[in-house]
Amino acid sequence: MKKIGVVSIRPAIDPAPLSFADAYKSVGLNTGNLMFTTAIFDQIDAEATHVGFGFVPETINARYDALVVPAANWLGSHAQWDWFADLIEKVEIPVITIGIGAQASESRRDRIEWNDSSLRLARVLAAKAPYMSTRGHYTSACLQQLGILNVVTTGCPSIYKDFPRIASPREEALALQSTRYAISKAFAETPSINQALFQMAFEHRLDMIYQSEPEEMHYLLKGEAADFLSNKHQLAALCTLYGAESPEALIFYLNHHAKLFYDLNAWSRYLQTRSGVLGTRLHGSILALNSGVPAVLIPHDSRTGEMASFADIPTAGLRSFPWTERDMAQIPEIMDQVGKYEETRLANKAIYRQFLAANGLRDRFDAVDPAAAPPEISDEGRLIDD
Repeated sequence: MKKIGVVSIRPAIDPAPLSFADAYKSVGLNTGNLMFTTAIFDQIDAEATHVGFGFVPETINARYDALVVPAANWLGSHAQWDWFADLIEKVEIPVITIGIGAQASESRRDRIEWNDSSLRLARVLAAKAPYMSTRGHYTSACLQQLGILNVVTTGCPSIYKDFPRIASPREEALALQSTRYAISKAFAETPSINQALFQMAFEHRLDMIYQSEPEEMHYLLKGEAADFLSNKHQLAALCTLYGAESPEALIFYLNHHAKLFYDLNAWSRYLQTRSGVLGTRLHGSILALNSGVPAVLIPHDSRTGEMASFADIPTAGLRSFPWTERDMAQIPEIMDQVGKYEETRLANKAIYRQFLAANGLRDRFDAVDPAAAPPEISDEGRLIDD
């Protein structure tokens, strides 16, 4: 069996014995990262070993047949990747990048602004395997315009990760998901779709699932040791964000409605007790849909938008708050579009499997004909079969 190293966070994490800082870092500051990480270990038929981002190239060359990189929104002007490109350049075995994405700025969502570092990374990764896969057609087009032509639009591996279905009664209540990486007075006071979701959750006492919000996550993992409880500025900002009349009211809400999962199967089982999921979290929405739970994603950047478009994830363009009755009336109708997502996922899965095969990787889905000729690439970055 082929041996592969996987450059990722660890696919299984127990946060209990860790400090909060270490638990937060262990998921790359976002529990949604567990979705595409574990998908790689589930889907590729190989002896897969987690190697992390601080690997020694000489060791990789000696121990493995290939290196697999489940990527995220790494391309743009927001990150420095020279350190990683330096490592990849020293790897002599194939390096297969899966699901890389371009991140446009909030002010120019229709245009990717490259820095030299991310452009270098894209070229280095593309040169290391026959094909490199992207999260959506937006990223594929950006790379092709730069002369990087061996790209295939597969979406994220998380799209093809399934969960066991359970026979459980569902409550007539939505679970909400919002997006925040820190609390500040400006975030709390500035109207936005994410601010609206926090206020909606608190006002209607709806459960909220946290993926990257360090203050609430710290409280859910460590209780009264959470830093924000002793920081009057953070505590005041959180009360403003939720619309809580007092710190006690905020803590009461968190005790009864805040949800945090480091175990994807537990997350899936919980979702299957809800009537649906609404929010700005891409992987939270995918996890719900792959668990048989209706979900509506509110895209808030180019990254979520391109993957929602590629995968036909049900989306709503809610941008203001308070939402009108007309706004809310469209949510159940949009949730009914789950069938279209499933149909598109089946077609895209065939492309994903062809991509893996073209890079010399077997998958754990249904058997693929090993004698099939390597597929070609269309102008849109799709694998096509003669």
